[in-house]
Amino acid sequence: MAVTNSILTLCSTRSEALTTFSSFSAEVVAMLQQDSIALAAGTASLHFFGSLALTVTGLKTVGLLWAR
Repeated sequence: MAVTNSILTLCSTRSEALTTFSSFSAEVVAMLQQDSIALAAGTASLHFFGSLALTVTGLKTVGLLWAR
């Protein structure tokens, strides 16, 4: 856990910010390192299915706007 926190600190100070994906990955890996398997799986699932749902919503919105 200390290694992950050190890497996150180093990355965030060197590049000003972490990308969304690297933040997500680091959070899930930290959960796995703490043996929070269910929490890590739930977080990964929520991100995955949420991303798909929002992409479909965006595509439908664009389709409705272009149909005008």
